[in-house]
Amino acid sequence: MANGDNHKRRSFSIIIAAYNEEKWLGQCLESLLKQNYQGRFEIVVVDNASTDNTRAVASQYPVRALFEPRPGAAQASNLGAAAAQGEILVFTDADAILPADWLTKINNNFNIHPEAAAVGGGYLFYDGNKPVNFLVKRVIISFYAKFLFSRQPALPSVNLAVTKKAFQKVNGFNPKALWGEDIEICRRLAKQGQLVFDRELLVSTSFRRYRGGYVNPLLRSAHIAKEFLVQLIRYYRARRSAAKLPAQKPIR
Repeated sequence: MANGDNHKRRSFSIIIAAYNEEKWLGQCLESLLKQNYQGRFEIVVVDNASTDNTRAVASQYPVRALFEPRPGAAQASNLGAAAAQGEILVFTDADAILPADWLTKINNNFNIHPEAAAVGGGYLFYDGNKPVNFLVKRVIISFYAKFLFSRQPALPSVNLAVTKKAFQKVNGFNPKALWGEDIEICRRLAKQGQLVFDRELLVSTSFRRYRGGYVNPLLRSAHIAKEFLVQLIRYYRARRSAAKLPAQKPIR
């Protein structure tokens, strides 16, 4: 990403929808309080009817804490957006860890692309193993960056910044979306302006949501396929080496 003109400093509202995140929310908020951004920003935590101490954890930090009784991240995120005071709405997850220059990079992107409706980037798993993060880097991030080979990328909701104007025009996240509310809203945001995917704008999040789901069987299958190919290559290499050896006289 080019440096761009960093003169304009926008105001940001960081919105975190949290459901039963007492074990994870603290580290997320700690990382946000370490941002090196010189402009104004606020943190809005929306407790989505948690049954644990999520709200109590949020109260220990200088954040605005809201309550959304209706289930679903879309409902909670929309409530946070409605209460936000910043001109840019930044969405992330309660178990994410954000680098210190996260907001600075987002601001730089909006300075480089002043007509952009949204800016976003990829993510890696801080508790994922090497095969998992390799899959994310090679497949998932590329999927978002060039969503279905369309002219606009999709931006993951763990690392998504939207102008308040564009967000309001599309009426926010769709609570009726069965999955991929971030992909769904990006389809609508693309009509409001450019969507910018910055590959250098990375955040860390937890792999816990995917454990036991479709990702683990996929990785196990990939591992089995890899081992099969390794053994197959070894077998053919051994045959090739044997073919190059001089013929042995039979033992009588």
